[in-house]
Amino acid sequence: DIRLWSRTVTPTELCSRRRSMLDLPAQTDLLGYFPMGPGDYIADSGLLRNRASLSSPPAYVRCSSVRLACPDPGKSRGYVVRPSLFDLPSQTVELATTAGYVTGGGEAALLPPLEVPLPAFDVDAFSEQTLGSDGLGEVQVEIVALPDPVCGTLWSSDLQTQVSAGQRLDKASLPLRFIPARPDGADADTLACVTRTAYVALDAYGAQSPFEAEVRLA
Repeated sequence: DIRLWSRTVTPTELCSRRRSMLDLPAQTDLLGYFPMGPGDYIADSGLLRNRASLSSPPAYVRCSSVRLACPDPGKSRGYVVRPSLFDLPSQTVELATTAGYVTGGGEAALLPPLEVPLPAFDVDAFSEQTLGSDGLGEVQVEIVALPDPVCGTLWSSDLQTQVSAGQRLDKASLPLRFIPARPDGADADTLACVTRTAYVALDAYGAQSPFEAEVRLA
């Protein structure tokens, strides 16, 4: 999260905003705002979208070191998460699917369950220079909110186990799968529903992330 101002920001302002995203467009004197969240990278351009305003210029993504591979979201090679005094909540991930059928496949050809990744990262378990694992343990996630069963249900990656609230999952159970509800007699191709799931990350010692992350399902 990078914020550029045209004036000196007071310590009081910094402290009051350090745990929240900026409320736009209510901010004044804001020249650049780069949360680096979903949708901020402009595909195939090497640019980051500037959220300060519609007319604000973007930022160029450039490497500052020859030791590591340069960020390239087009190749799923992104940014390194570093410790910060400014603990910010993660941005909501939005995923869309349908309860309908594959075009031309008839009612026997249901679309596959929606893949639901639950990204989590423990900066203490990775080398600063190589980004390789230090072998200090795997990050787990704990489900703190389930989708509304009227909309659908969450399952383990192998589709053998339905996920329950409070369940802790390791990487072998991820990504999860969301199966839309298909009520008897309903036209699956016209069903519409919006719901959410939420989770927290846990390190090898059980320490919990300060914020929960949300995935919105439609």
